[in-house]
Amino acid sequence: MFKFIPGSLRQYSNLPKSIYVLFLSNIINKMGNFVVPFLTLYLTHNLKFSADKVGFLIMIASGFYLPGSLLGGKLVDKYGRKSILLISQSLSALFFIPCVIYPYSPSSAYFIYGNVFFTAMADPAYVSMTTDLSHKNNRNEVFSLLYIGSNIGTAIGPLLAGYLFNKYVRWLFIGNIISILLSIYLIYRFVPETIGNISNLELDDNNINTEEKAEEKGFLKAFFNRPTLIIFAIVSIIFSFTHAQSLFALPLQVTDTFGVEGSKLFGYVIATNAIVVVTLTSFLTNRTKNLNPIINVALGGVFYFLGFGMLYYIKTPLLFILSSILWTSGEILVFTNQSVYIVSKTPITHRGRFNSVMPLITGIGRAFGPAIMGKFIALTEIKAAWLLIMVLISIASMTMYTLYLFEKGKASAKIS
Repeated sequence: MFKFIPGSLRQYSNLPKSIYVLFLSNIINKMGNFVVPFLTLYLTHNLKFSADKVGFLIMIASGFYLPGSLLGGKLVDKYGRKSILLISQSLSALFFIPCVIYPYSPSSAYFIYGNVFFTAMADPAYVSMTTDLSHKNNRNEVFSLLYIGSNIGTAIGPLLAGYLFNKYVRWLFIGNIISILLSIYLIYRFVPETIGNISNLELDDNNINTEEKAEEKGFLKAFFNRPTLIIFAIVSIIFSFTHAQSLFALPLQVTDTFGVEGSKLFGYVIATNAIVVVTLTSFLTNRTKNLNPIINVALGGVFYFLGFGMLYYIKTPLLFILSSILWTSGEILVFTNQSVYIVSKTPITHRGRFNSVMPLITGIGRAFGPAIMGKFIALTEIKAAWLLIMVLISIASMTMYTLYLFEKGKASAKIS
């Protein structure tokens, strides 16, 4: 039936039907995510807030993500993935309604906090549901397919939002609401609740990792009983710190090198990033799916080293595009395999809580990366940022490989 599908795409042909629904839902949700990409412009241009106040408001908005994610993780494990996802997403859309009615009122900005809180609450439900619908033999394909969907939507959404922002700012919020409602309708209609019907519970021991089995322990005991997962999360901070420079140090580099033409080149670089994600994710997943996820993350670090490291030396636009291809290949390997590794270490009974806490740890580098690198650049120069990145990502990749060797040795010892 699937013989005419290219090999790299055929790997997605036999996944659960619910995964395809989540894939489509993800595209719609990300495609309609109009507000967040233009939040800074909305607050400064439309609401006339000063730049320093905008920075403060966005920092506060980020602070709402933490309690939302933690609460969502707790509720997901107790009451179910689907119900919490539908409720939280619906409430996130509800908080945009005042912004539709009063798009130019300064008070509208504060309703966005509610949207951030409930969006964060939905994230653990989404990841837990995805994990329930997969098993260790198809997780690379599942998470890479959803990653492709997310990037397809992200590539299209800002283009639509750019048009709406200039002429119809109210429709930024209306469009976002519509996309959320369409997304949750698909899940409501076609995806079953998974917490009471987890397919992995019915699989034999060859299809489920030991550390995924149900546990009676509380969250903290289960979490600290997985030291390799904690080490993995801490090292992943360097990976997220590195990737954060694609939206911070990189645009500074191109404007420093090319002046007023730099912004145009940066647009090409980001467009290249989106194209590479959509076109190469299936290929790279197909070629690396039989490797250990930690090895793939370490390999992603090598691509980061090459792609970001070459920015210290290059001065031509074509080489900046090549750099984007290289570090985006690393992004694909890191993002998809981080998820695969984390869920392979997460007990079924704790998926919501693990999936709320782990992104908060691994994302520390992304959250603080621009501020730290900004201070570093101020003390040195923009090009020195890439020397720092080469050193840090080398350490992180070697640590990941060492972690792989440790786990391999531990597994061999158990067998013997």
